[in-house]
Amino acid sequence: MRILIRVDSSRFIGTGHVARTSALAEELRRRGAVVEFVCRPLSGSILDAIAGAGYTVHRLPAIERENNSWLGGVEPSTDAEETAAIAARIEGGVDWLIVDHYGIGLGWERHLRPLVRRIAVISDLGDREHDCDLLIDTNLQSDAATRYDGLVPEGCRRLQGPAYAMLRPEFAGERANVRQRDGRVRRILIFFGGVDASNETAKALRAIQSLGRSDHQSDVVVGATNPNREAIEEFCRTHAGFMCHVQTGRMAELMAAADLSVGAGGAATWERCALGLPAIVLAVADNQKPACEAMASQGRTLYLGDCGEVSEAALARVLAGVMETPQWLRLLGERSAELVDGQGLSRLGAAFFAPRLILRPTGPGDCSILYNWRNAPEVIAASHSPEPISWEAHETWFARSLENPSRLIFIAEADGQPAGALRYDVDKDEALVSIYLAPGRHGRGLGTAILLAGSDWLKKNRTAVKHIRAEILAGNVSSQKAFLKAGYREEFATYKKIL
Repeated sequence: MRILIRVDSSRFIGTGHVARTSALAEELRRRGAVVEFVCRPLSGSILDAIAGAGYTVHRLPAIERENNSWLGGVEPSTDAEETAAIAARIEGGVDWLIVDHYGIGLGWERHLRPLVRRIAVISDLGDREHDCDLLIDTNLQSDAATRYDGLVPEGCRRLQGPAYAMLRPEFAGERANVRQRDGRVRRILIFFGGVDASNETAKALRAIQSLGRSDHQSDVVVGATNPNREAIEEFCRTHAGFMCHVQTGRMAELMAAADLSVGAGGAATWERCALGLPAIVLAVADNQKPACEAMASQGRTLYLGDCGEVSEAALARVLAGVMETPQWLRLLGERSAELVDGQGLSRLGAAFFAPRLILRPTGPGDCSILYNWRNAPEVIAASHSPEPISWEAHETWFARSLENPSRLIFIAEADGQPAGALRYDVDKDEALVSIYLAPGRHGRGLGTAILLAGSDWLKKNRTAVKHIRAEILAGNVSSQKAFLKAGYREEFATYKKIL
């Protein structure tokens, strides 16, 4: 599989887009894909870091008079033509074009469509149309079910929510061993992104210093392209209790060690959640505000608002307050940890490698195929009723099921071939799920793919359903793994997923 990623970084854009697409690229490369990047060398870009990780980086022409816009001043049509010229040269063609860019939309994607097999868009905004086969938005959204209605093609698969957060593997590793915090603040982590153009880091440093306390220390993380890096390093050298880390690869370790974080929204939000790190958050860009507000409304973070409206003195007052409320701080961290399990990359990797999957409602002509699948030995072995079902009993059950508006039965087709059956029995806001694969289709990740497609269907078509419950035999390890990979969690011997 050959994958091309169009992404940029700069002092204006920041480095977050490159950070998350690099994490995704590593997961795709681990699964056997050849991944290459297309980037423009903008001021403050980190192209060398991408190349240093072993990726081919196709550099678009530099801009003579660069401005502070998402494409640096280049017209989207010009960028599309330049990227198309690169895509056309990829030997064997491009299987997936991944776009993570606020300056790119429908027209750009349509220009590239004839040159690539499939297009994936990573979005945070939900503010423009896209021509894509896969839409990824990892933000917490109150309007997830309808957010992209009319903005993506009807057949586009939507992967939305923090369950798909693109966190590097070390975050899942640290989460497995993360300590239980008691709410006392002994160590603070300060991180406002790789660039931090408005220098919120210095504001936080001064606010913490003004407290005059010696019962904690602070780890300060800045990117190599931070324009205020030298002054921040000097502050940390000359003030006790502050340690500066530049372009560190130890972010997961530092977050796990911290008791409190002061930082920006964006991708770091989900890193903090994965490790249950309570946070005081400022939005350093408008696109960060919706997720910050949603997190705050659910009691999962302390959001102070736009960084330009939060003074050093105000930040100091909040810091002093939370340090005196350990029970509240502990609860904040526990609630944030509920959102992210660190397995987002694995879920996304499976989506890129999954066959083209569709779910279609069953009809009268499907009675026989479901009968044959249900009585296959591998399905019987995993069933709660380990006896073959008679044709008469099945025929009666199937006819009643088609008449039951609370029972939803789908045939899953992978690359045009029947792959399995998916059933939901809906009761108010909960659905009981049942799944089995066609004989010979096991061991290919299809179970997880079908479960994810079913969740997407429910979110779009049965919005009253908020929970999905599964009952799995204790010895059915393969099914347990499939459900866990699809975002379910174990609860008292059953598996449950919140939509």
